[in-house]
Amino acid sequence: MTQSRNAPTAPREATQTRLPLPLRIDYALTKQAYGLILVTLYARSWGFWVLLAAAPLVVWLAVLRNELTIAWIYLALLVAIPVVIFFGVNSRRNRNAFLPVRFTFAETTVTIESRLGKQTVSWDAFARWRKVGSHYLLYASKRRFYAVPTAKLPPGQQAAFEELLSRKIGQH
Repeated sequence: MTQSRNAPTAPREATQTRLPLPLRIDYALTKQAYGLILVTLYARSWGFWVLLAAAPLVVWLAVLRNELTIAWIYLALLVAIPVVIFFGVNSRRNRNAFLPVRFTFAETTVTIESRLGKQTVSWDAFARWRKVGSHYLLYASKRRFYAVPTAKLPPGQQAAFEELLSRKIGQH
């Protein structure tokens, strides 16, 4: 049986981008992944670019004044940033971030389960989202986020997941 040329057909994008809900994702964030997320967030921040842009000025001033103290302070600042990230990743206050967690994304709610308990929140509980490397970060507040790995999504569903996040949370 052939289809008539004028017969209505379902839009191809709609059938390909429909994400099956509820979507369950089991994941345990690793320290390495968390460190990579923090480094990437820092590298994307304006503070990083200000420090980077200031490097030639600092070197020029140090040479011009024949005073290496400025350069050493600047170098110490640049070295301190990865150290702060390292200690942040390994801090005891972040130890619960590495527990196995199950995310259940439904039409009206998101459920987050770990051995610490189960929390079901509406999509409105998330302030924003963004994709960083191989993770989606769902921000519950300005500095608190949940990391959802792209590798745990059903094959070919990243665009559909991003559409769901945009629809439920808003632009990233």
